[in-house]
Amino acid sequence: MHHASFAMNLYYQANGRHLADCNFINSGLVSLIDPSYGNCSFHSGGGLADEEPSETWCVAKPGTSDELLQLNINFACNLVDCNATHSGGVCYYPATLINHASYAMNLYYQITGRKKSNCNFRETSLIVSSDPSYGNCSYPCFTVQ
Repeated sequence: MHHASFAMNLYYQANGRHLADCNFINSGLVSLIDPSYGNCSFHSGGGLADEEPSETWCVAKPGTSDELLQLNINFACNLVDCNATHSGGVCYYPATLINHASYAMNLYYQITGRKKSNCNFRETSLIVSSDPSYGNCSYPCFTVQ
């Protein structure tokens, strides 16, 4: 996944940083937070070329350890309803920690007013402007006024 993310980012940066340049058959997410980690630095051209997005979601950063993902799930699910990620829930599959953490972290971020500080999670998260929903699993996005 890291190699694909790096290549997709290079394409996005080289083509003007427009949301349409990061679609990749609905598999790309535009991050509003630097996705760099460890010694891997993602080239950035200076932010979004399009307007500041009105809809944003909080998702787990690829490469986050299972231990930190589980801590994020525990924290968020103590404060929000994570039943959608439980067995039989609409967001249970794929049954991976990164997907369950992303759903829980986003719900916490949305309920607490979509502030950047509410999507920190020990620097294991990204704020994205592309809807991460899939299939019947809908990631909430509340409008902040």
